[in-house]
Amino acid sequence: MKKIAAIIVSLCLCVGVLGDVKYTVSSKEIPEKYIVETGSYSQNQKEQLENANYVFSEKELKDTPFEGQKVEVIKGELYVNGRIIWTIKIWILSKGIPILIGWMAAGGVVKQATNKIIKAELINKVKFAWNKYSNMTDAYADEQQNLQSVKLSNGNQCVLAPSGKYFNCMYSA
Repeated sequence: MKKIAAIIVSLCLCVGVLGDVKYTVSSKEIPEKYIVETGSYSQNQKEQLENANYVFSEKELKDTPFEGQKVEVIKGELYVNGRIIWTIKIWILSKGIPILIGWMAAGGVVKQATNKIIKAELINKVKFAWNKYSNMTDAYADEQQNLQSVKLSNGNQCVLAPSGKYFNCMYSA
């Protein structure tokens, strides 16, 4: 019985190798855009960002890369010495509504927008995601501060896979 199975498999392999099969793949470019930009914020988020204004004290900036500099939040954006810098906004999803809790700058500095303390585990997961996606703009976590998803500057949204080791993105090949 084993010899017959081995002969059948061998014949199939020989036919597959010797056979000449051509595959043709064609595509047609469609001028319409099917990817919808998701870079915009909800009205609630826009209001939170509009009202997020804060000037950090020297004490808050001690032992950070921004020590001795003027750091402030103006309408939800982080400015250092009057220049806007790239940050990731960190949101907590409370009953499905995102609440801004802070920013993470390239130096890894995290500042709270509210009195809520941001857990070190969430900070590390946001850094992990930022290493994968340098164009990340927003990070969303649940109420227990477990990272759930990230949003990129091109509008792509990526959800953390159950394994926690990679992300599943909306627009991925």
